[in-house]
Amino acid sequence: MADRYLLVVTRDLMLQSRVLAAARAGQLPVRTIAAPPAPAGAALALVDCNEPGPAPLRAIEALRREHPDLRIVAVCAHVDRGRRAAALAAGADRCVTNAALVGVVGRSVTALGAA
Repeated sequence: MADRYLLVVTRDLMLQSRVLAAARAGQLPVRTIAAPPAPAGAALALVDCNEPGPAPLRAIEALRREHPDLRIVAVCAHVDRGRRAAALAAGADRCVTNAALVGVVGRSVTALGAA
């Protein structure tokens, strides 16, 4: 597992700090990028879809092309159903709300650490 990591695609320092805090208990390193390309070895990608415009959706599309087997989770506001649908259409495996992010990260890091 030494070469595997949790990828976070965001420009939001608050979201980044929430992910880092949630992942602290696990043994999976976290890497943050503003946009793809991403280094090989990611075990899971979290893409911040709260940013306006097409950049997050393009990031999902690029990650899916570059890493077809990578599990991609989009993070969206619970009220933005259109954005959630667009993220899934772009190639995200799952969408989670901002409120659910910490729990999802904790469970994912635990599961990936056991793998």
